[in-house]
Amino acid sequence: MPRLLKLLHRKRFRSWLWLAIFLLVLCISGIVLGPISRHYAETNVIANARLSLAMMNATRNYTSESVRPALEDELASSSHFIPETVPAYAAREVFERLRQAPGYQSFFYTEATLNPTNLRDKADSFESELIADFRKRPDLAELSGYRLRGGSRVLYIAQPLSVGRESCLRCHGRSADAPPSLVATYGPDHGFGWKLGEIVSAQTIYVPAASVF
Repeated sequence: MPRLLKLLHRKRFRSWLWLAIFLLVLCISGIVLGPISRHYAETNVIANARLSLAMMNATRNYTSESVRPALEDELASSSHFIPETVPAYAAREVFERLRQAPGYQSFFYTEATLNPTNLRDKADSFESELIADFRKRPDLAELSGYRLRGGSRVLYIAQPLSVGRESCLRCHGRSADAPPSLVATYGPDHGFGWKLGEIVSAQTIYVPAASVF
């Protein structure tokens, strides 16, 4: 009987020992692999966000090079402004269509601008600081990190947008030179006075932090 009790005690001790080792391994794995997993997830999300920004830039370029020239005469003579000829408007609308797909409702794209024509693109205080950083460091290609937006923690990826074409100044130079329909739609006080080469926007995608982890 004593031998049996001793044997059971040893088996029980071994069981507890293996359980303790198992729990210790789990703790170490969490400490070591947790940050690695989060870093991998974040890197993956940032890569997808950069791909989305590239697609938005493709939309901008197509609008600028193909859509606007095709509608130039109509834009000049029409009493109704055609916002689809504006690269920023086209990119934002395309992304809004993407947000209708399952899983993307909480994602957001903006070309946050200090002095936009359309006030829906007006930069908030945080985005204004991003633009200021891009202006201070013209070699800076991207900024990313976390912020609170609408009460939720989000990951942001921002890239600078500058006035790259003389044609942009037709709508953003002097209000007197802009299409009358644009001035009639948005007024003479917003979106003018831009300079060629000037960084005017922070092209930004917001991703819910929960999607990262």
